[in-house]
Amino acid sequence: MLIGKFMAKDNGEIEGVYDTITAELHLTLSPKKADGPDYIITKTGTQIEVGVAYDKVSKSGNPFITVSLDDPTFAKRVYANLIMDQHDSTTYKLLWDRPKSRSAT
Repeated sequence: MLIGKFMAKDNGEIEGVYDTITAELHLTLSPKKADGPDYIITKTGTQIEVGVAYDKVSKSGNPFITVSLDDPTFAKRVYANLIMDQHDSTTYKLLWDRPKSRSAT
């Protein structure tokens, strides 16, 4: 499910909007230079941290960014993947799937 659209900036940041029925958050992923996550996610224009992200590569060799967002207003942490557009390397889609229930197996 598409829950956001993002654009890469010349300075290495990725900026966009997490957009659902209950929330619209303007977010910035800023590359981190030290150990830990590859990106710190902040509310755009502020230093308010709302998550982290890591560069990953799929089994088929496609790069993507795994995103973890959290906020006191969320029932629980949101995990999603930022996927680069196949036709435009500066455009990303934030995709989310509802986690499968463990009891449903």
